Amino acid sequence: MVTLGILIALVVIIAVYFIATQRSLVMTKENIANAFSQIKVSQQSRFDALTELAKATKSYSEYEYKTLMEVISKRQSSNDVKGIENNEEILRNLSGRINALAENYPDLKASETYKETMQSINKYENTVRTSRMVFNDTVTIYNRKVKQFPSSLVASVLGYKAEDYLEMDDSKSDMPNLEY
Repeated sequence: MVTLGILIALVVIIAVYFIATQRSLVMTKENIANAFSQIKVSQQSRFDALTELAKATKSYSEYEYKTLMEVISKRQSSNDVKGIENNEEILRNLSGRINALAENYPDLKASETYKETMQSINKYENTVRTSRMVFNDTVTIYNRKVKQFPSSLVASVLGYKAEDYLEMDDSKSDMPNLEY
């Protein structure tokens, strides 16, 4: 009788641990999705600001305007880490082109629209940087749960797998100079 009681208690403890671990994995996975969404929103805000800045260049150079709008149109739907990283590359390229254009047209650089938009872009750059850090921190927490024993057993049974980090290689780690 005592053995049966111990066996039942052990089954209950294992079931409670299994349920608690599953809930923790779901919560952390949702936090990853939220952080990823924040990055997408920040990227969209930067694209919007850069589009407005590109429109401001139209009165200075129709060719430059068309070139900038062509670069903007290359952005992709960011439903995975690779899409976010590709959009980051497009944003860096676009920022560099706008900076070069501003150097060629001092009146553009002195315009109030340019100054305000560059301030917005700098704000969005900081937001994206913070969102990337939150995303990677959340992925770290999740990956630990998926890989560490005994929660790895629950994760394996339920099909949870490690997530990818947002990474930047050394050639992309420097933010373009957006000073005006």
